[in-house]
Amino acid sequence: MPLYVSAILMNLSLAVLTSLVYFLIAFFMGRNLKRHSVIDVFWGLGFSVIAAESMVASSILSRHSSTPWFHVDKFDLNARIALVVSLIAWSMRLSGYLALR
Repeated sequence: MPLYVSAILMNLSLAVLTSLVYFLIAFFMGRNLKRHSVIDVFWGLGFSVIAAESMVASSILSRHSSTPWFHVDKFDLNARIALVVSLIAWSMRLSGYLALR
């Protein structure tokens, strides 16, 4: 399968924008609380935010794309969902541990 750089760059730009907004929220929350250790909790959950954004973006782009990069079969979709769910569980555990610490 050929590499579709435009498809990769579309999702990459959305991921960068999402992470920028997410960590700006973390920065201002830490600034308002005058406690910048809040970033540790946000860091763990950031993996979930980017994974969920990439899953949603690829789903939306696959509906409007003619390139085979975005078209996935049912098995591949189930594997993607399992990967995102396990990543969300891991990042929530990490953030929970850091919040309690």
